[in-house]
Amino acid sequence: MDVCYSSQEAKPNEPTTHGIQNDSVWSNNGDSNSIWMAMSIKVNGIWGNWSIVKIKGERGNDGTSIKIVGVYNDSVTPNLSVDNLLNVSNVDNSEIVWTKTPHTK
Repeated sequence: MDVCYSSQEAKPNEPTTHGIQNDSVWSNNGDSNSIWMAMSIKVNGIWGNWSIVKIKGERGNDGTSIKIVGVYNDSVTPNLSVDNLLNVSNVDNSEIVWTKTPHTK
């Protein structure tokens, strides 16, 4: 497998070679500035097509709601609010749900 990285803002073209990448677009070493990663797999001595994926996310908007599901073992449901639990007061729509049984996916 060959992997290389790019910090170019726009999606770059595929690398032009395998092995050492040392051009203005692709590098063999990723770092905190890397935005794109290209991967190619060699099967039976033949390199496959490059697959380019974006590896750096973009900052989204701050959330306005939160839902916390807590598990308790006593017979009394804990009396906590989101404000008390997280020390936040700028959440418009908050809810805490307490259950004796953990949720599973």
